[in-house]
Amino acid sequence: MLKPVGPKISQKSFDFYGANFATVNAGTAYTLESFPALYRHTLLTELKGKFSRAELPLMLDVCNGLSLNPGLAGQHILADASDGIALDGLAQKWDVDGAAFIARLRALSIFQAHCLEVWCRAFWEQSGTPVSVSIERWVEQLL
Repeated sequence: MLKPVGPKISQKSFDFYGANFATVNAGTAYTLESFPALYRHTLLTELKGKFSRAELPLMLDVCNGLSLNPGLAGQHILADASDGIALDGLAQKWDVDGAAFIARLRALSIFQAHCLEVWCRAFWEQSGTPVSVSIERWVEQLL
């Protein structure tokens, strides 16, 4: 069953969809419907195993309270992790080699980084719900 949604998009996005699909609605429906599969594929085939048991909670820590901005998609996690390590001592807190961790984040494609940002935010969005998952179980997804 299809569910109606009505997100607002920027003029830039509107123009993109109009230029690349038969209709703006067809383009937005296609990208909204395809994202979950692309996201899961990226997490499970490209990102699983890339980060350690200590690095994944560091990412979650960095993204606690993060407000995702579409104009910065795929750029939040590197910037916030770099700041968190340099300014807040997160490498020491999580017993992580900060330089090696940042190097692995830098090596990601922008889409891979975007998927990690969504994965991190999803942890915080589900907290407090009746089916909320512990940080340990959440991290297991990507080990």
